[in-house]
Amino acid sequence: MIPLPNIAELKRITKSLATLDLMICPEWEERYYSFDSNWSETEEMASMRNGCGDDWFILFGASGFAGIKGLAHESPAARDADRVRRIRAALPREFDGFANEPAFHWESTGFCYWRPAGDDSWHEEPEQANTETGAEVLLSVLSDPCAGYLQFASDYYEIEVDRSLVEHILAHHPVTPEIVEALNPEIGLEDIQEALEQVGYPNENE
Repeated sequence: MIPLPNIAELKRITKSLATLDLMICPEWEERYYSFDSNWSETEEMASMRNGCGDDWFILFGASGFAGIKGLAHESPAARDADRVRRIRAALPREFDGFANEPAFHWESTGFCYWRPAGDDSWHEEPEQANTETGAEVLLSVLSDPCAGYLQFASDYYEIEVDRSLVEHILAHHPVTPEIVEALNPEIGLEDIQEALEQVGYPNENE
């Protein structure tokens, strides 16, 4: 089992990653990390899409559960035609909506982790533990988000981000005009207000 934070920490981290991305890349279609705090009346959803066929989706349920589904398209697990059936058979009933959500592209699945409400550990389909899924790479940023995002920004956006700015956002301190300007001098706080509200991240204008 790869190391994953608890559900509350996972939500904070994924909101922070999405917030950093929306400041650096205001165009939603071109972003790597996203978060929708209004995915449904009772659910929130985080996602990553790298534009090359790799992705993950995280659903946070109102009851307190969380499910992670992803694909590293070049991994051996991506070619296992029976993987989705085994995952759905292993998931508890409270994850039925997660396991059948069309937007998560279940037909393309390499790995899945879940944590029921009130549980103190993450779970996976038994055969997954012995399979190379690529999850270790795609989810590594969730275990060490500051170092992970700094490396990602350098590789993907080809920019060097001040570590203190990433730490500020990961701590969920409010987004200020100064933070926005430091990350992207071409936009202002007012330009990303709606996007921040979608993420559900605090900002100085609230």
